[in-house]
Amino acid sequence: MSVAVHLQEQLQKTDDLIASLHREIAADPDSLSLQVTLVSLEKRHRKLEKELLSELKYQHVESFGHRTIAEEEQPLS
Repeated sequence: MSVAVHLQEQLQKTDDLIASLHREIAADPDSLSLQVTLVSLEKRHRKLEKELLSELKYQHVESFGHRTIAEEEQPLS
């Protein structure tokens, strides 16, 4: 599960950076460098999310947002 945990941590850090960058852009909406950085971080977020979902599928784990539930922890239907 360590790969999935690492990816979740990276996603959280990226989310935090994106939120921070949105605040910076609000203060300086004409900054091209901030906007380019935001596009880059959003691309990284999508990539990490795709990797996490792939890893969770490989490990037979269900994902709810960024929270995971191992197959053996899931309630029976």
